[in-house]
Amino acid sequence: MTNVWDGDWHERLRSRVRALGYRSATEFARSHRTETFDQMIEVLSSSVAPIQLKLLLKEEAEMSDDMRAFAVDTLSRFLREYLPDGWRGDSSAEYARVQAFSDWMTLVGEYYEEQCHRVWQWFNSSDVRDGWLPTGPDDPLLHRAFNAAWDENTVK
Repeated sequence: MTNVWDGDWHERLRSRVRALGYRSATEFARSHRTETFDQMIEVLSSSVAPIQLKLLLKEEAEMSDDMRAFAVDTLSRFLREYLPDGWRGDSSAEYARVQAFSDWMTLVGEYYEEQCHRVWQWFNSSDVRDGWLPTGPDDPLLHRAFNAAWDENTVK
């Protein structure tokens, strides 16, 4: 088995995305709005890892100056991954919620740490119904959270 980090993984991933008919990883992700990163990798290839797709999507978001859209998209995917049975406000899902948040915030990066914390506080202080899962990055609840808590003027 080949190590997914061998060679130029950026180009290998971009080539695979193009072979599937997409111009960018972002375009590929937009066409797979409800899938987790692991599910998207199944579509792409076993020669790339989920973290590589995450990193390439982040690079594309930074280059296009669209980190908010990246943050919304990735939070949706992490919530779907870590909370497959939906949001639970009680302590039974606390570990999974913390895992989703920490992985999301780590990926988005410390430059946006304050925004990430505010979005997460919004979720924890709002009346999110048990069982809720984002329908994708266009989910109305996600947008309410980001509209209320994500402020581009407060980045580090």
